Amino acid sequence: SVVPWDASVSMPEGYGPIPDQSWIRLKTSTVSVSADSIGQGSFVLNVPDESKNRGQRWAVLVKTGLVGGFWLDAPVQVLVETKP
Repeated sequence: SVVPWDASVSMPEGYGPIPDQSWIRLKTSTVSVSADSIGQGSFVLNVPDESKNRGQRWAVLVKTGLVGGFWLDAPVQVLVETKP
């Protein structure tokens, strides 16, 4: 799930938190991964076409977890850059 930026995670230099988390959504909420494998997920980014959103650098956190209730505290950083 997309979550607010966690202060315990270093913000990449030159980036700020995305202004509106609703601009990014995961295509699926669950990805199945076999043991000793790497999973891949997809997301959709929909940034409003406004001048204030051009030339920006934002960071988003996606939290990961495992089916069965165990929470894997390994947030994935998604870095977004918009064209000027």
